Amino acid sequence: AMEGVIREVIESANSGIAIPPGDPTALAKAIIYLADHPQDGIYMGLRGREYIRNHFDRPAQAEKFGHIIEKMVNLDKV
Repeated sequence: AMEGVIREVIESANSGIAIPPGDPTALAKAIIYLADHPQDGIYMGLRGREYIRNHFDRPAQAEKFGHIIEKMVNLDKV
């Protein structure tokens, strides 16, 4: 069950099927869909892996952290 940002990431990255919380029918439909379309499941998994690599690998995190530090330093100069 996914809501909010997690749902947005799954949908924008096309990396899975976001299921509304407390909806067992939607979950069952998603499972059946993936059983009937295994290539889509593989594709979604690869897209999810690509998303994680692009957004959460060490160099990407270091760059984001560096930008935060720069902003903090620049705030002191104002």
